[in-house]
Amino acid sequence: MLQAHELLEEALSERFSAAVEAFQAENETIYQIKTQRVKKFFNRRIDQLEKRLQNLREVGRTLRIIRATEGQLRTAIENMEQRLKELRDKSNVDMEQSLVAAGVFRVIKTT
Repeated sequence: MLQAHELLEEALSERFSAAVEAFQAENETIYQIKTQRVKKFFNRRIDQLEKRLQNLREVGRTLRIIRATEGQLRTAIENMEQRLKELRDKSNVDMEQSLVAAGVFRVIKTT
């Protein structure tokens, strides 16, 4: 009986490990895709703002407009960093296996 229980526990542990590995691989792929999308989106916005700043300085626009654009640039950088941090935090998965219940039934045939 004890041997059957140990075999059952080992089989369940192996299945759990396989499922965790598959989940972690899928999770990593999703994390990479989302990270690339966020970087692409924010980098495009940051590039636009940097070009606008350069243009404003070359044209000699007022300091007020330049500072407002610099604020937008800082905000875009901060938003990108925050979003990437959120994605990193969400991608960390803590898989813990704890035994809830286990048992082996012995069926006795009576006639």
